[in-house]
Amino acid sequence: MYLDVEIKKKLEKFDLDVKFTTESKRIGILGSSGSGKSMTLKAISGIEKIDDGKIVFYNKVLFSKKKKINLKVQKRKIGYMFQNYALFPNMTVKENIEIVKSSSLKYNIKELINKFELDNVQNKFPSEISGGEQQRVALARVIASGCEMVLLDEPFSALDNNLKYKIESELILYLDKFNIPSILVSHNIEELYKMCDYLIILSDGKAIEKGYIKEIIKRPKNVESARLVGFKNIFEIEDLDIILNIENKFEYSYFAISEHNFSKEKGDGFVFYEDFEKVELINENMYILNVKGNRLFASFKKNIELDRSGKIFYNKDDIIYFK
Repeated sequence: MYLDVEIKKKLEKFDLDVKFTTESKRIGILGSSGSGKSMTLKAISGIEKIDDGKIVFYNKVLFSKKKKINLKVQKRKIGYMFQNYALFPNMTVKENIEIVKSSSLKYNIKELINKFELDNVQNKFPSEISGGEQQRVALARVIASGCEMVLLDEPFSALDNNLKYKIESELILYLDKFNIPSILVSHNIEELYKMCDYLIILSDGKAIEKGYIKEIIKRPKNVESARLVGFKNIFEIEDLDIILNIENKFEYSYFAISEHNFSKEKGDGFVFYEDFEKVELINENMYILNVKGNRLFASFKKNIELDRSGKIFYNKDDIIYFK
């Protein structure tokens, strides 16, 4: 897999300017609503024409302003699953999948329908099935098309947690079996972590961070990335000594530490229990510690009992500082 993308397009609210190159087969795009995630997918697929840049997939140039190349959607061989599913309303579930079936598909339609648990609704029309079932039909149809890359625009948004887990697992299995690269757009970092190994974070049409997802989640490079990947403990730098008992000699604006970096046993820094104004257990192993007016989240691997005597430890190297 090789994907080289430079997209420039003037939009009403901002200019889309996204650039990345990766050999990863599992790419994720993270961002808040209106950050340019879906527009980036549409540009790669050819649905939206871009003003400048290039899109190269393996050795195939899909778009190049310089070379005056702009392949039509059909010739790009990219499957796109829309947020609204885009199913044909006058066709049954089975017909919706059959109509795009590629001769290169190794599974027959019956087996594909079974894998996506659509047996009981295969003869129904889209209007007669649930939103979750419509979503599974759309996923099955993308796989059936025999495309060379799949673009997934928040495909799990309408699924409950149990079905979501099953469909995620099935989709990963299918993509791996057919050796199909994918780009997944989501605002859910947990989905992206499970489905992707390379991540691009968008904000106002710009890629503010990109790289391997495990590295970004561990040490994001800016405040907005930290918030998007799920950091709960982000504070202004002047509160550093108040919250973590560290003398503030830094020329930064913010600092952050993951809730998973706290321990009751060891570390080179600590917070005194006696500093906590309030301790609140919010789930099995997650506490909110109100430290002099600041809500500090602390997660532990096992059940512990927090009291007013003793310390909670952290490693100073785990603290991230932002300009």
